[in-house]
Amino acid sequence: MSILQPLDTAALLDAGLVTPPSSTGTRRLHRRRVNNLSEILHDLTGSPPLSTDFTDDNCFAAIPDVLLSETALRNLGYRPDIAADMWTRRVDWAPGSTTRVTDPDDGLIFSFLEFATGHAHGRGRDMDATFENTPQEWHACLDACGINSETQEALMDPLYADIRESASCVDWIIDTIELRFRALQQVRAASLDRERILQEASTRPSGSE
Repeated sequence: MSILQPLDTAALLDAGLVTPPSSTGTRRLHRRRVNNLSEILHDLTGSPPLSTDFTDDNCFAAIPDVLLSETALRNLGYRPDIAADMWTRRVDWAPGSTTRVTDPDDGLIFSFLEFATGHAHGRGRDMDATFENTPQEWHACLDACGINSETQEALMDPLYADIRESASCVDWIIDTIELRFRALQQVRAASLDRERILQEASTRPSGSE
């Protein structure tokens, strides 16, 4: 299940607003095309500016090429080694479905998001941290769940310590994964909208409004 649709991808490539997928399955997408609101924000403020510098993080965001993938697990916050191990163990997708995976241990079927959050819940359950624990113990929980360093730094930012301590470490991990997955779904929804517009334009008689 590709995040960007075919006609939309071609248009974005022509406009220099997206890169081809990298060897790791990641694209760089201009932030004004990340979701429907980002285009409105650009029209109102001019930010982010159009840019062809794909390395500019202010203008381009990294997204997985495929929504349900090992790359997506990394995007949700897992370390590369953990994401690879998770994906190796859970690639038995249910017949006729692109959104659910079969657990080879018991045959139960669950969603990709449940799969992603379930790993953290299972690994962190016995060493969860709360406001009573030290930052070192929070990091130990994050490490046990396989969370990458960038996500750990964001969650452990001292500026937001009071907010962080309002819930447990595992709660924040799951919340982060859910928010990031919803953001990827919004990228796909925006691409589907642009795809429909392009399809309608291609079937409209020449010269018609």
